[in-house]
Amino acid sequence: MRRCRSCRAVTGRRPGLCPRCGGKDHDPIELDGRGTVIAATEIASPPADVPGPDRIALVSLPESVAVVVAVAGPLPAAGDPITVRWDGRRFVGGDGPGPAADAGRGEGDVPVAGRSRRPFEPPR
Repeated sequence: MRRCRSCRAVTGRRPGLCPRCGGKDHDPIELDGRGTVIAATEIASPPADVPGPDRIALVSLPESVAVVVAVAGPLPAAGDPITVRWDGRRFVGGDGPGPAADAGRGEGDVPVAGRSRRPFEPPR
């Protein structure tokens, strides 16, 4: 992550202009790593290069950013605290060594969020 020198906005790792103010100068920052789960789900049929099931969560960090995190271990609920780190490829978090550690788990072992046989109905 990086912080814009002009407006102090925290943005992602990509080079380029600040999306908030257009500033060119940024300083790298280290994230605290402690966050709160906003939402989480399990992808029952992940891409071929990801051992399934793949659990992901949207996590709010104290630095005023939200990041998508690959979750190791059980699927967290909204509001749960979670520790997040960058593994060189993506953000990971949870209580296990990584998503691949849970590859042998059966569907009944963990709650599966978002799975329904009914068609999607938008909220009213």
